[in-house]
Amino acid sequence: MGVIIAVVGFSILTPKPVFETSLSMEVNAATEDVKLPFKVEKSKLYSMNLELKAKGILTDIQIYTDNGTLIYENICEWFTIGTSLKLEKGNYVFVLTFLKDHSAMQEHFTSRGYMFKADVLEGFKEFYNNNKSVGKSPISLSVDIK
Repeated sequence: MGVIIAVVGFSILTPKPVFETSLSMEVNAATEDVKLPFKVEKSKLYSMNLELKAKGILTDIQIYTDNGTLIYENICEWFTIGTSLKLEKGNYVFVLTFLKDHSAMQEHFTSRGYMFKADVLEGFKEFYNNNKSVGKSPISLSVDIK
């Protein structure tokens, strides 16, 4: 009986994810942005666990509100992060933009109005100089917001 109470209590106290997904894919020249919508029923502070593993490609990870306001962004090749997000009740979209090469990265940064310091831009350029594309880049992502 005590085990049943503990299991039921744990399931009640464990927050349900508002967004949870994992994917693995190969990115090539024709791969479009991945857009994953999700809905938040209650305004509060949520925890987000995010893991990205890629090889030879930078990925711009973004979360937008339904009116287009950017609330989270990270540009990287790989990382694991646990953080908090204050989300209001409403609709959101989780977006992955694959920066396949240096020129695609520059176009994306220009279209988004990014203003990075020269040393950061040089680091991104060096990344692509050191990671010559072979046409396909493996990506794996897992995200959990609860």
